[in-house]
Amino acid sequence: RPPISILTKQNENATNQGLRNLHKKRYAVWSEPEEKNSDGGSETSLKSNLIKELTGNESVNACGKYEKDTDTRIHSTFVMECNKKPKLRGEKDHAIKSRMVIIDFDSVFVDPNDEEGMLSIDEPNHFKMNKSLKTPEMKEKLYCAFFQYIIENNDKLDLYIPQCCVDSALSYLQSEDELAEWFKEHYERYDGPEQPYKYFVPVKDIYEVWRTHLEGVNKREARNYNEKKFKLNLQTNILVKPFYKESRKARHIKIWRYEEGSSYNKIPEKCEWEIQKQNSADGVIGWRPIYKT
Repeated sequence: RPPISILTKQNENATNQGLRNLHKKRYAVWSEPEEKNSDGGSETSLKSNLIKELTGNESVNACGKYEKDTDTRIHSTFVMECNKKPKLRGEKDHAIKSRMVIIDFDSVFVDPNDEEGMLSIDEPNHFKMNKSLKTPEMKEKLYCAFFQYIIENNDKLDLYIPQCCVDSALSYLQSEDELAEWFKEHYERYDGPEQPYKYFVPVKDIYEVWRTHLEGVNKREARNYNEKKFKLNLQTNILVKPFYKESRKARHIKIWRYEEGSSYNKIPEKCEWEIQKQNSADGVIGWRPIYKT
């Protein structure tokens, strides 16, 4: 098991024994990060740039102690076992999405000797634990049989990733993205077949709502969220990007027009939809504001 620091701390030195130990390994398993740093600080987070570097390059610059060779070849399939999905810092874009598959294990196995745990045995997906399956002998028997199956059937095995695993990874990335979470709180996806025109919200109007979100942010941070940068963030956001339309790229749309001087949380009767043949400005299609009464 490689150290989790490979994915949580930027290493400026070539000497990195943990990373060097991955040289030409075919499979590597990480344990989840600790909830607190060693100094008692905030939760340890994975860094998306380190994940991209490790999974997007054939080799990295790392050597062990007293070694001169720094050409570390990365051949591994990487797996992380987690009870709770860790925090993720950095860009949550489609590059990181293509590198991530989440397999949810919904079953809970309860120790029969745990009286408190057995109280939940009747809940869905709760089962009695069979401790014999965790013995070294049973593990060896099972993984040897599985490996034998792969050897005998490798020409028939195609890589298949269930859609539920893809969706789970996308949901996780969106939950770790501040802009995506904010957008889902204020807008809802709607593209009903009864609508001859698709809903469309201009970037300028979305930004005006976003500005209210920045009221509690200090001025230095607020300067980093001007309209130009906000527009760029929407264009590349993991949630919004598929629905982002540049000027004159969307047709037969209903544009949400806020009543002058009105609140962005007004009920629909106070504002109106304006039907247009095509959009005159950039915006997001297929989404509409969530009305708050």
